[in-house]
Amino acid sequence: MSTDGGSAIEVAATGAAAVRLSLRGTTESSDPSDAPFLVEAAEARRAIRTWTRYEPTPVVALPELARRLGVRAVSCKDESGRFGLGSFKALGGAYAVLRVLQDTIERHTGERPTDEELRRGHPLAADVTTTTASAGNHGRSVAWGSEQLGCGCVVVLPADAVPARAAAIESHGARVERFDGGYDGAVAHVQERATEEGWVVVSDTAYPGYEKTPQRIMEGYTLIADELVETLER
Repeated sequence: MSTDGGSAIEVAATGAAAVRLSLRGTTESSDPSDAPFLVEAAEARRAIRTWTRYEPTPVVALPELARRLGVRAVSCKDESGRFGLGSFKALGGAYAVLRVLQDTIERHTGERPTDEELRRGHPLAADVTTTTASAGNHGRSVAWGSEQLGCGCVVVLPADAVPARAAAIESHGARVERFDGGYDGAVAHVQERATEEGWVVVSDTAYPGYEKTPQRIMEGYTLIADELVETLER
């Protein structure tokens, strides 16, 4: 699997049945506590499939790698072209932006906008600013999702992040701030800044009292596995 930078490729050995059990319907799970996640993950996949420019990313066979590993087949899910972002984290952050915008607008107005209303441009979206700490890929997804939905965005990068990553995030209208410290410190810094400024955190790191948005990010990523299953079952 690609690291947080460069081109993005998800690698998975063929095993569609195992993935299918984790995605298709609540009745296929033996643990009742899985049911809410499965339902919400299915809704995430439905929503993302309606986005402009959505199309499944390719699955590429790697027969030489399969031969070296002594297995029947190895397939690669290439995420580098997803929405033109060049990021294997294109789905999760952007999907979470959609949901936190709905939450925020509903909290202030008592009415929850639909996905379509937000995609068309909601008048209150511009009053919302999302923020996150990132090494590059997640921040670009949040910035792109914020750009698509018309809200502001501030992404905090480590001080040593390469300029190209900052430029990629800024290309979506987000503001980049630098943090002189490690990632855990940046996550805490973002939470403090958000509290001070009234921003909405869209972090892919969970911590006590902050679990809902990271779960939504994971729900968005289930589309990768769903597409993989669909391709391998053909």
